[in-house]
Amino acid sequence: MNNFLFFRFPLENPDPLAYWSPEVTFYASKNGHTRMAGPALIMASAQGPQRLLDLDAQQKTWEAPQLPEGPVCFFYAPFETDSPASLFLPSWQIHSHPESGSTLWLLLPNVTSKAAAQARFEALTLSDGIPCPLPTLPEDPAFEALVTQAIKTIHDKVLQKVVLSRLLRLPRPQGFSLPHSLAELQKNQPQATTFAIIRPQDCFFGATPEPLVQKTPLKAYTLALGGSHQDSHTLLNSPKERHEHALIVQDIVLKWTALGLSPEYPQQPECLQLPHITHLSTPICADCPKSLSLLALAHATWPTPAICGTPQAAAYHYIRTHEPHKRGLYTGLFGYQDAHGCGDAYVALRCASLNAQALTLYAGAGIVESSEPSAEKCETDQKFRTVLSGLRKGG
Repeated sequence: MNNFLFFRFPLENPDPLAYWSPEVTFYASKNGHTRMAGPALIMASAQGPQRLLDLDAQQKTWEAPQLPEGPVCFFYAPFETDSPASLFLPSWQIHSHPESGSTLWLLLPNVTSKAAAQARFEALTLSDGIPCPLPTLPEDPAFEALVTQAIKTIHDKVLQKVVLSRLLRLPRPQGFSLPHSLAELQKNQPQATTFAIIRPQDCFFGATPEPLVQKTPLKAYTLALGGSHQDSHTLLNSPKERHEHALIVQDIVLKWTALGLSPEYPQQPECLQLPHITHLSTPICADCPKSLSLLALAHATWPTPAICGTPQAAAYHYIRTHEPHKRGLYTGLFGYQDAHGCGDAYVALRCASLNAQALTLYAGAGIVESSEPSAEKCETDQKFRTVLSGLRKGG
């Protein structure tokens, strides 16, 4: 790091999507707060149960600049803990704020390369995208059978809850445009965080409603999210959904208490209404020492019963041995952390993976003893529609 210099420039267009290019590797945006990153200049990986803590330790060795609003390191981790998690510092990153506009950070070897590097970032006009045709969602008897089997396991007291997922594989949409699709998802899902992680083998993108942890210098925040229905009144009065949600709140509170934190939260959940589905939600916050980093908090918090189940170890084992596919980044986590250990981490939900041949959508449902297989299949259909409704071709 000592051989590189950071340069900061204001950008004319406040929307980072105006500066989209094939170099982009990471994108996350909600309500005008955006982080977009270019190619990795420095990268680390780690796998195993301690992988987030290992990445946190590696970031400290990079001697990133100690700036309150300066550059951040980006990370992502698959659901399977034996798959590697990645952390990287990019050669450039754009930060956008609804009040202060967009800022470009360049990491360069010397001052003489500054002008040439800055000149590459000229704003483009992003036209309206063209909707991709929406497919008919198929029946999925295999998923319903999987749910039936899980309900029996819960009835036998092996589990209290397990989250099961299903895939929907489609041909790659002709003319698909990632920046146009992200713009559409942002417009249609203002309460979600629109994101994209671009790797050599695929692009993983979506609009997740679930923040895992937000860490500021002295505070930690999260949102317990779980229990789903299309109707708010039905949701608030459903013993099954209220029970499912209570398991999530209890899990996070116990984990944060074990860290020495004192979580505060309302006793009654609220409804988070999204275009295709509504969830029960409970905000949780706690005073948090500066020494406890975002990645350390994420390590302690993830996975929650919202995406795995409870008891955690038994639910994780059940998923790994019963789901017929690997989840990859679905229900994993992604985010960014600065040199002070502050930043944001999110759970990768309402998402899809795109490669040269296919578009694979992911959705899951929390299974408890009172679950009904057909209702859980319908819930995953609604979650698929989040991404399907945002697919766009270039205009």
